[in-house]
Amino acid sequence: MSTLVTGAFGCIGAWVVRGLLADGERPVLFDLGDDPWRMRMIVGPDVASRVTIVRGDIADRDVVTRVVSEHGVRRIIHLAAWQAAPGFTTCMAPPRSSPTSCASSTTSGRRPRD
Repeated sequence: MSTLVTGAFGCIGAWVVRGLLADGERPVLFDLGDDPWRMRMIVGPDVASRVTIVRGDIADRDVVTRVVSEHGVRRIIHLAAWQAAPGFTTCMAPPRSSPTSCASSTTSGRRPRD
């Protein structure tokens, strides 16, 4: 069984991965970022040899589906969120039914408008 961690390069993601590794798992890390510097700081400099790293966007359904299938993922720990530029009002952005709208309230601190 494999665990997929979305948003793995973030602060919470790095600590979750550290816990999974301590439990003997080899998680699949899925993140849009390309530099897991925080992961190296929290987990250790050898982290890349202990995990599988996949660069991708959670809004791309085909990529997420492929990763789940290819790596035999049975659990997903979803920590990814849409990041907005400073000063951008995310609650006014995508319609509520879009894949990124659930994360928009996380980045703005307010609920999206209906």
